[in-house]
Amino acid sequence: MPQIPQKTGTSDGMVEDLYNLFMFQNEPDLMLTSLPMLDEWYKDESAAQRKKRWQGYEKVIALFDERFHNFVDLAKENLLLYKNYVLGTAKKESAASEKSQLETMEHSFEDQ
Repeated sequence: MPQIPQKTGTSDGMVEDLYNLFMFQNEPDLMLTSLPMLDEWYKDESAAQRKKRWQGYEKVIALFDERFHNFVDLAKENLLLYKNYVLGTAKKESAASEKSQLETMEHSFEDQ
C-alpha cells in the first residue's frame, strides 16, 4: 500500500482535519487513519466488489475536492473583504489623527 503523504507547509494539520471530518461523515474508509488498513479489511472481496468500492471512493474524493475548493475560494473572498475593511479603517483613523495634529500645529503657530 502506498505511504500516506506527510504534511508540508504551515497548515498545522488543518487540511488533514477537514479531510478527515469530511470522510468521517461520507466514507470513513478514506479517513487517513483507515487507509493503511483497507487491504486487510477487504482482503477477501472479489474483483467486482473491489471495483465497485473504488468507484464509490472516487465519487467521494471528487465531492471532497469540489467542496474543499469552494471552501478555499470563499475563504479567499472573506480574507479580501477583511483586508479591505482593516486597511480602510486604518486609513480613516490615520487621516483623522493627522488632521488633528495639523490643526494643533496651526493653532500653535497662530498663538505666536
